[in-house]
Formats: sequence, structure tokens, C-alpha cells
Amino acid sequence: MKQRRVQEIKIFGIAGIVLTIAAAIMEYRTVENVIEWISYDNVFNIAKEEQKAIYVVVYAEWCGPCKLMDKTTFANDTVINSLQNDLVATRVNIDDERTGADVKKKFNIQAMPTSLLLTPDGQEIKRHVGYMSSTQMLEWLGDTAKILFALWNDFPTARSLAEKNKKQLLVLVLHDSVHIPVLQIELRRAEIKNALNEKYIPTLLVNANPAHGPHIQQYSLLPSTDFVAAFYVFDPASMDVKQVLPVRQSDISQLRFFIYRITGERAAFN
Repeated sequence: MKQRRVQEIKIFGIAGIVLTIAAAIMEYRTVENVIEWISYDNVFNIAKEEQKAIYVVVYAEWCGPCKLMDKTTFANDTVINSLQNDLVATRVNIDDERTGADVKKKFNIQAMPTSLLLTPDGQEIKRHVGYMSSTQMLEWLGDTAKILFALWNDFPTARSLAEKNKKQLLVLVLHDSVHIPVLQIELRRAEIKNALNEKYIPTLLVNANPAHGPHIQQYSLLPSTDFVAAFYVFDPASMDVKQVLPVRQSDISQLRFFIYRITGERAAFN
């Protein structure tokens, strides 16, 4: 009985040592070891070159939830993969006299941590204030459709750029945003993005968006509720319609074929 008690004490002692070592590793494991954070000064140029949205986390050394995100959320492999591959990521210390003060003033930062998603030219797409677990972060970052289309220019700007760059204006018109997730899966494909950028200046109009309504009415776009979406190709100077491809509800699963017909990109079939 005494020998068994000694063995139990040894087992618990070893377990305690293991837990202590694990805790020490977590305590000193820093996010810099797993995520390649780009400096705030360079992040906008890189985002413009790669045509990616920007993730910014504003933190403080004294911020408990910030430290917890460093140890857990930013150490999650899936979060790391998303930040490294889909976005350009940077972190800003709110107490930095130059960068921290500039970001605090520009984005009206009130609490830490604050997560921001920005377009390559620094326009805010959305924000989250407070701690996020890895699951919460992935759900928040998972809204890639809005990020993708936020990188597209608005209708007037797209028309101006198309005319200036001697490209055609591609207008994607939707009745509402419910089908955006399906659309963005295809539009994020590298070969499709490259084909679009080579031939067109794309823009998005959503009928349910009051700001888009006047443009849709002016050019009589998406006239029938039988269609959930339509691609319009315009000559930006005359605004003559060169091509129209309506997409019915039953065609959503075949969306890549419609995109192929617009871009001529055979790889869309793969």
C-alpha cells in the first residue's frame, strides 16, 4: 500500500512538471514566431501589388486580451494560413508614438484589441473590438465575399478607369447579396481574376442596395426577377452594351461557365 502511494506521488509529480513546462512554453511563445507581420509602413504597397485586403490588429503591451490572442488565436494554424495567404497582415502598438498615434486618430481606436479589415488604399471594410477566439476569428475572416467585392471600384470610378485604361467595363448585377458566396468562390480563382484584370474593370451593383438603385434604373439592368444575376459588358465611353449574360436561379451551380463565356478563360472549367 505504501509502495503504491509512492508511485502515485511520482506520477502526479511528473505530470506537474510536464504541465509547468507546457505553461512556460505557452507563456513565452510569441506571435512573431508563427505569423509574418508586415510593418504598417509597407503594408499598403504590398496590398496594392498583391490586390489583397489588409488585416490590422491594434494592441497594447499591457492588454490582457491582446496577449491571450497572441498565445491562442494567432497561434492557430488555420488562422495563420488565412492571414498569410488571403490577406496582408500587420499589427500596431497603440502606444507607439508615431504609428500608434496615427492609427488611433485615423481609425478612432477606443479599445484594444481592435481588428480592422482595410482595402489596399486604407478604406475601412469592417472592424471588431475585443478578444476573438480562433473560431470567432475564422468566422469573421471567412466573410471573404465582402472583402473581395470591396476591392472592386464603385460604378462611377470603374467606368472612369475603364475608359482611361482602354478596357471594357464589366458590371455584375445582383438582385440581392444572397448569392455572393457562390460568386466569390469562382471569382477568387487565380485564372479568373487574371483574365478579368487583363480585359475588364469590374464593378458590382446590388439591386437591394439603395445606393446602387439609380445606376441599375438608369441603364435598365436586371429587368426580370427570373434572373438572380447578370453580367453586362459596356463600352465605357458610349455606355453601349456589348454583351449580356443573365444567370437564372437554376444556373447558379454552373456559374463558372458564365464566367468562362465572359473571360474566355478555359481554365475555369477545371
